[in-house]
Amino acid sequence: MKISFDDKKKVFLINTEGTSYAMGITALGFLKHLHWGGAVARIEDFFLKPALEIEKVIVGIDNAFEPGLEIKRTEKETLFQRMDEEFVGWGGYFFGDPGLKATFSDGNRDVFLLYHSHEIKEGGGACELKIRMKDNVYDFYVDLFYKIYAGLDVIDRWVAVSNETGQAVTLESVMSAMWHFPRGDQYRFSSMYGKWSGEYRIAETMLNQSSVTVETKTGISGHHSCPWFAVDWRGEAAEEEGALYAGSLHWSGNWRITAQLDNLERVRVTGGIHDFDFAWPLAPGEEFASPVFTGVFSKQGFGGASRQFHRYMRNHVLPPLCLEKPPKLMYSSWNLYNFAIDEKQEMEIVPHAAEMGYELLHIDDGWFSTRDNDYQGLGDWWVSKEKFPDGLKPLIDCAKAKGMEFGLWIEPEMVNADTRLFKEHPDWVIHFPGKQKTTGRNQYVLNFGMKEVQDWAIDWILGLLRNHEIDFFKWDMNRYISEPGWASEAIEKQKTIWVRFVYGVYRVFAAIKEHFPNVYVQNCASGGGRVDMGLMRYCDVVTLTDCGNRWDRIKILWGYTQLFAPFTAGAAWRSRMWGDPAPSAAVMAGMRHDPRKCDAETKAAARKINEEYEKVRHIPHKGELYRLASPYKDEYVAYEFVLPDRSEALVHLTALKPTYQRYLPMLRLRGLDPCAVYEMNGHPPMSGEGLMSIGLDVTFESELDSYMIHLRKILP
Repeated sequence: MKISFDDKKKVFLINTEGTSYAMGITALGFLKHLHWGGAVARIEDFFLKPALEIEKVIVGIDNAFEPGLEIKRTEKETLFQRMDEEFVGWGGYFFGDPGLKATFSDGNRDVFLLYHSHEIKEGGGACELKIRMKDNVYDFYVDLFYKIYAGLDVIDRWVAVSNETGQAVTLESVMSAMWHFPRGDQYRFSSMYGKWSGEYRIAETMLNQSSVTVETKTGISGHHSCPWFAVDWRGEAAEEEGALYAGSLHWSGNWRITAQLDNLERVRVTGGIHDFDFAWPLAPGEEFASPVFTGVFSKQGFGGASRQFHRYMRNHVLPPLCLEKPPKLMYSSWNLYNFAIDEKQEMEIVPHAAEMGYELLHIDDGWFSTRDNDYQGLGDWWVSKEKFPDGLKPLIDCAKAKGMEFGLWIEPEMVNADTRLFKEHPDWVIHFPGKQKTTGRNQYVLNFGMKEVQDWAIDWILGLLRNHEIDFFKWDMNRYISEPGWASEAIEKQKTIWVRFVYGVYRVFAAIKEHFPNVYVQNCASGGGRVDMGLMRYCDVVTLTDCGNRWDRIKILWGYTQLFAPFTAGAAWRSRMWGDPAPSAAVMAGMRHDPRKCDAETKAAARKINEEYEKVRHIPHKGELYRLASPYKDEYVAYEFVLPDRSEALVHLTALKPTYQRYLPMLRLRGLDPCAVYEMNGHPPMSGEGLMSIGLDVTFESELDSYMIHLRKILP
């Protein structure tokens, strides 16, 4: 891991564990992209092509290398000098997707960025490069950041825009990064699409001389898309073979990622905060920083890229509690009784749920104020005296006495009209004054861009945690943002609401983790509607989806793990407690049957399943993921998890089609110690070499069949 700069050649070289990224500065101050891909140790291998007949005119304007030099733009400069610029401002004879668009105080909208200076920092297991770019006329600066980490082939990129012009500048688009790929016209672009209860589906497109955009304008990062992309040459990358580029944006609001193939066979991917309905007034002396955009280059296909993202999440994104504590087996009140809950009922359920092996009692929606349906109560966050006359403490004590943890559902960003909060603070609701307010799920969205709304949320949430022994919080969000007006804000700042809302949500999440680091926080937004690297920094687990159908969840999990570590995927509920002999050890389960009504046989079966999960859950929690058989291509799906020391592994298999009298291909495992011998259930001992070269004979008894194979190293 190293970042270096050759002052003679004017070349930057960023070397990660096994990849390289290079840029160079031309004599005229252009910052050119040179390479992203396989490792190159020798900086002398990179060459900057000489300028092509660019006319130079001395006009007294400062330039980094030739004081007094201005560039008179020509057609050749446009075609050959600008297309591989590392980060392009909108201006000049450029028609691609720019990294930045702005309007200066005099109405000028031309942003022409040249190299100004740079700084390299090292320490804490990371290296960081900052390259300062400056407009060729105005005192307007754009800092490009690149950060790499020990042991990873990951590059974090972001930008910070500074206004030193002395006058206001309006930012109209600020992308986090522009990613460049080797020249060619046969690239496949992969992304994810979806819907409620159908998230993380893989889409593939061969790029042509045009643009492909994935985006969201709903105010949250999903369900319809996921801020992730992958690019590979001719679609040749497979699960474990082939060169692949991938990236993910750390943002929980509106975002856009655009892939573009130009007429010179150059491919770029530009991404960041969506510029739809976006404008950010930047006052003199102010700075605007974009969210991080993480990039990965893998020589081991999609699987290799996924494992890089998963290691990166473990080491540099997720909260410590998430890494220390695997998800608990959860009983949730929601799918049994919805809003119709009370102390007596739940206290009766606790001993039965504990007997069946459930470890967490989760009280979902309906525990507060007048919340008997979804028309009322949201925003008035006090414990319902009718349902819990003595507060939550008796129920919490009951759960703790049976060895169960206690969890609670909240939805801080929302409010119903029939509440005290709405009547006292109607101005806190996002809306356009004078226009009719639109409800979603009978609720409005509170403006978390307002500091007083954030302070209100922090106050009651921390108060709830101080006054109750709560182990688990499920933060939900059940509608999108519409009519994004801000009645009390200046007209020129109205379009900042999309960004300020997200940072406000981050602030409240961060306050929970700062004051109560041992409270397990689940991020939910009608299932997987707001799952991204940005919010992952404050959450220990996410709701993968609201979908309870096992077959749909298989494809959802396949897409989810392209980017996110599988142990972060929680469930809204289990689709079946029985008839599902091997619940995925990667996914936290939740029960949707009343334990009081289960007979002894059913309880014993449930406890057996849960005990099986408890025995092996440390493997997906700590292990590396290998996707062995695909639900998109194969007749069954198989996931393998291998502990870092390769002492244990877990394989989970599920049949997707009838397999009677079908002789399936041998299943070759990955990531094992080739010299070791492993024992496993259902198969005789085999060496790691044999398991990876010969494989296992896969059989299923029925279409519904699924099971786990637990491998333990016995020799040497």
